[in-house]
Amino acid sequence: MSLLLNREREIPTLSISLPKVIIRIVVAIIPAMLSAAILPSNGTQADVQAKIDMAANGDIIEIPEGVFTWKNSVNVAGKSIHLRGAGAGRVIARSRSILTVGLGTQAMTVIEESIPSLESLKSQLVKGANIRIWRNGGEILDYRVTGNLPWMEGTVTSFSGGNLTVDVKSYNLSGSHGLWIITTTPKTTVISDVNDSQSALNMSESTQGPAELSGVRFQDSPRTRYNSNLVSVHSGPLNSEPTLIHDCFFVPTAPGGSGVRHNSNRGIIWGCSFASLPASPGNTLGIYRDVGDTTSWLRPSTMGTLDATGKSNLYIEDCDLHMFMDSLDFDSNSRTVVRNTLFDNAGTAAHGADTSTWGARHYELYNCVFNVDFVGRGLYYDLNYFIYLRGGTGVITDCTIPDIHPADSSDKTDINLAIQNLRRNAGPNPLWGAGIPGIQYPCPRQVGMGYVTGKGLDGLGRSTDGITYVGDSEPLYIWNNSGQYGLGITSYSDAVTDPDLPEQYIISKRDYFHNAGPKPNYSKFQYPHPYRALPRFVQITISN
Repeated sequence: MSLLLNREREIPTLSISLPKVIIRIVVAIIPAMLSAAILPSNGTQADVQAKIDMAANGDIIEIPEGVFTWKNSVNVAGKSIHLRGAGAGRVIARSRSILTVGLGTQAMTVIEESIPSLESLKSQLVKGANIRIWRNGGEILDYRVTGNLPWMEGTVTSFSGGNLTVDVKSYNLSGSHGLWIITTTPKTTVISDVNDSQSALNMSESTQGPAELSGVRFQDSPRTRYNSNLVSVHSGPLNSEPTLIHDCFFVPTAPGGSGVRHNSNRGIIWGCSFASLPASPGNTLGIYRDVGDTTSWLRPSTMGTLDATGKSNLYIEDCDLHMFMDSLDFDSNSRTVVRNTLFDNAGTAAHGADTSTWGARHYELYNCVFNVDFVGRGLYYDLNYFIYLRGGTGVITDCTIPDIHPADSSDKTDINLAIQNLRRNAGPNPLWGAGIPGIQYPCPRQVGMGYVTGKGLDGLGRSTDGITYVGDSEPLYIWNNSGQYGLGITSYSDAVTDPDLPEQYIISKRDYFHNAGPKPNYSKFQYPHPYRALPRFVQITISN
């Protein structure tokens, strides 16, 4: 008997040449490892769903090379199976060289990435490789996305010292542009043409092991739909395993929709690209976090190594997000870790208890790079912030955060701390403190509030809003970040009689600590996430 590791798939392969009685003994010893059938599909929605329905835990459903339009949702409900495409392609490089769209030789300089996992992707720029060069975000004029998306496709002629030469063989539109993303060619593409508020793929957590998705490019169809998602992840029972999404490419365009809508505080997303092509002015998201676990605000933090099992937060790592006003949105009850990730002309935000009932519980952003560019016609000048936090607590550390200061506009506040429901008539606590003498601190689940003592506002843990625990002091910590970013406290703009102001509630060295040292007793969770290295299943070949 031999146990061989297939490193490309991270799958152990077990070859057995033994009497059948011995085989039965092995099955008895490792029953959970012996379900490993590969079920090829033809890529259509109906056939992929049929293969999922017949699959056992541990099986792989293969989606072949090709472009497939799904008009109905595919559902993976509570099974530990792997939905695997032949290759998604992804963003492997960026350039600010001014290029004129057309055939023939194009020479450009690619940007050196400071995140090692992203810089290593340039190894795919080998002679003869087929790539597509996209105008980053398409053309945006007067805040309106035109839908025009210049691109050039061809083969790599040479790549050395950051200088890339491409022989362009096809292209779209025309003009000279100064901002590009360079992508490899997808082999498996799913075009989502589902109806409003639906998802092309629904994945529900399994108690039998991780459900997994890889190797597929998902993009929306040109038909306008609202609030639809490319992929949705739904939480399962408390003893469920994390869902794994990796090596995919998401191109969402549906207004109110997202690339991945993730409704669990378990899971890992890694090695994925998210691009808004053309750019989103704020109503399409890369990843949206809205968790139905209403006890999240009734439990202590699982930030850093407080997550003892790696199964108490969603981890997003080694990803890149391009041209979203809000590439990530941390919403109700969510616990999220974002690390080693590029925000390329893209912002991120956290909801408070305003339009969201509960607001984000906590968030961690570290070892990330934020980038903004001001070159070329029609660039996305309306990026108003990199980070906009309306509630909850977290850490922001070891990130690169520049200043957003376009030449034709005022300086932006790069990290915003806000309490919208002081002046916003929404959520469980509308117009908090308005018209009441004195400051009604704290505003429920505001920035700098969490769950530490369990006592809450009145010292007995009783809620004042009829929803859930309001919170006690758990400050936000921001330290050791580089760049010329600015931090500010901002207010919502609705006209309100005698409102309280957020700067009366969000107080330095009480609700947040900026450049005042690390968060006490905080350590980052193990990187990369250990679930990335676990064998997915054992594939068995038996001979007599």
